[in-house]
Amino acid sequence: DVWPQILASIISLSTVIQVGINMAYSGVLIPQLANDPNIKEFTKDQASWIASLVVIAQPIGAFFVGPIMDYIGRKKTTIITNIPIVVGWIMIYFTKQSLWPIYVARILSGISAGMSTVGVVYTAEISHAQFRPMLLSLNSVNVALGILIATILGVYIEWHTAAIFYGSLALISLILPFLIPESPYWLANFTDASTKRIKSQVEYLNRTKWLFDEEWAVIQGLVDERKKGVNQEGSTSNALGFIRSFCEKSSYLPLLLLVILFFLQQTSGTYVVIFYTVNIFKSIGGDFGMGFDEYSATTTLGVLRFIMSLISAVLSKKVGRRILLIISSLGMALSAIATGIFLKLNNISTIPFESENSTSLLMQSENATVIRENGVNPVIPIDSWWILISVLFFVCAGALGQMVIPWTMIGELLPTKVRASGSGLVVAYSSIILFVVIKTFPFITDFITLPFVFILYSVMSIFAIIFIYFYLPETFGKNFAEIAKYFEKS
Repeated sequence: DVWPQILASIISLSTVIQVGINMAYSGVLIPQLANDPNIKEFTKDQASWIASLVVIAQPIGAFFVGPIMDYIGRKKTTIITNIPIVVGWIMIYFTKQSLWPIYVARILSGISAGMSTVGVVYTAEISHAQFRPMLLSLNSVNVALGILIATILGVYIEWHTAAIFYGSLALISLILPFLIPESPYWLANFTDASTKRIKSQVEYLNRTKWLFDEEWAVIQGLVDERKKGVNQEGSTSNALGFIRSFCEKSSYLPLLLLVILFFLQQTSGTYVVIFYTVNIFKSIGGDFGMGFDEYSATTTLGVLRFIMSLISAVLSKKVGRRILLIISSLGMALSAIATGIFLKLNNISTIPFESENSTSLLMQSENATVIRENGVNPVIPIDSWWILISVLFFVCAGALGQMVIPWTMIGELLPTKVRASGSGLVVAYSSIILFVVIKTFPFITDFITLPFVFILYSVMSIFAIIFIYFYLPETFGKNFAEIAKYFEKS
């Protein structure tokens, strides 16, 4: 009965797979570039740009996607979102010696990643309140799937060849949206579509009578208001109405909560591990024994991240948002502080990013040789397996809630009249925060050392627990009208 909603959600959110691929791609691309004979000297600064450019470009797409999807519709916006990604993978495939094509490709992918919030908006609008939590969780499931694909292929396939496969997936995501219906909410709020057309879309998405009756009752009210010329939901079509919409409590209060929630999410560190996977695992042990190295650990992370996203999707239909976020943040706090302590005991203070012929890396190697020649061996009181387990647990805990639920809450907390533009603003803001975190990570590890970076992540996770417990409302099982009424009374 809900298969039309499920299939439409899967297709609209298929672009998000590319977001996950581009997150993990830098983690496997950076060490390959460092060992590529065609790249003369690969530096830490170049590594940080490759990892972070995809993030800093996201605000560009996020800023424009709101007005675009309100003007041309959710369906057409989903289609054009995939075009920059396809172009980017083509550029990477033809890259030989210069890193500039990779930089440009990462920017294009970042723009598309910022625009991919259209999938969240579309899914929130075409899904019934009873199934919306599970369908919105597909956003993070697809991100995890993209990470899994990139971490597996990155181990076995050279980066040029991998670009062909990733580009093919992006091309499929570009074609499939032609098969899905337009959002009835968009038709009712932002167009002059006939009642007959809007009703047919609602009937297509809601095959069971009780589903159709509930959805049509809400949408018909919007249609009737539009006909009377008092459609407040569509009042964002002019500048004054747009500003007024954001000044309402039902708009600015959830927007403020999302801003704080995303700040705590992006500064908690789980995304850093994904963007620099191979280098991080190499620094904490590399060869863990039994043929398990940094690449095996990277693949394991991708598998666990995907499994945890599936568990989160299942739990989202049975458990409230607050409890999942609190459990997730608590797990992150404990595992991050354990990782920091283990790293400190093992005297692991920084992460190498440079190519083998890099001056700074050669100096580190020479210093290590001098230490060995003087008969001084570093004491390693904690087996590297324990550090690996604590890092993997850190990512798994984040994937249960903190990396998943904030994205679904964009589609739940924001009202229809500002959902498109508001979601773009939130994603743009969170992308800027993440850019700072990703770009500065290699240098912060040199400044305060890697153990204290993880302790800082633990502190941010504790702050997240406090904020969620005292301020974040529960949205589980509530429809848009009930959520808006909560903020209006706050």
